[in-house]
Amino acid sequence: MSDRPGGRPPLSVRRGKRAPFEFVEGIPEHARPIINTWLHDVLYGGDTRGDVWTLVSALRLPFQASYTDDLISGLSQDDDLYLDTLDFITFTLPQHREPLDLHLRVAGSAWRVDLTDGGLRRVVPDEALETYKKALDTAPSAAQHLSGAWEHAFGRHPDAGDAWGDAIRAVEAALHQIISPAHAKGTLGSMKSELRQASGGKFIIRAAGADPKDTLLGMLEAVPYENGRHGTERSRADLDTARIVVFQATALVAAVGEGLIERADAESIEGES
Repeated sequence: MSDRPGGRPPLSVRRGKRAPFEFVEGIPEHARPIINTWLHDVLYGGDTRGDVWTLVSALRLPFQASYTDDLISGLSQDDDLYLDTLDFITFTLPQHREPLDLHLRVAGSAWRVDLTDGGLRRVVPDEALETYKKALDTAPSAAQHLSGAWEHAFGRHPDAGDAWGDAIRAVEAALHQIISPAHAKGTLGSMKSELRQASGGKFIIRAAGADPKDTLLGMLEAVPYENGRHGTERSRADLDTARIVVFQATALVAAVGEGLIERADAESIEGES
């Protein structure tokens, strides 16, 4: 998934004859005909009238439609409603995800189809997306929180507070058994405190040049506390900062999932349990 609009810029853009392409927030006008055709093909394959009625009802579209042309005509008046429709279809019908993702990618849309879970997600750098996929292979509880964080950070209806909170919970779930295995629950704050008091040699971080404990503590110190904890107001969370926290959490959870962060005395702990 390229994070550059439309992939390779045209020759005229590279020569400075045209302005660089920007991501398009709504339905790209130059791609509207092919996206309309995609939607028509999706609905034509089944009970067209029934499917159109279902879309209108499920999304509470503010117009009446019985056939695909009626639906497309109504959606063409409001790009947000059109994006909601694409989001709904790609979530419920996995077989139609890849063609639409290709259309959006080529057109330079600010949105991509989540090929794994469905729905639309905002464009993110390729490297971040690959790290996210790796992170989903870790403990189920951490992966579930991380998936929620990405949905709230990059989905169609972003929420900074929920993105931030889910990101913190993903870190806590991933690192709990490594940093605080003796406790029933580990929070970001309690794990930082335990790391400060821990003796050397308890942790292993692959390819770390510095002391593993200090490196791990530095990683956690870089993750800011969630707004709403420690006396802060949850409403003060802003989306740009929340997205940074999500990227930080993703990297930490992925590192755990790949076995790059471990507890040195894990075997003895398992033997005692």
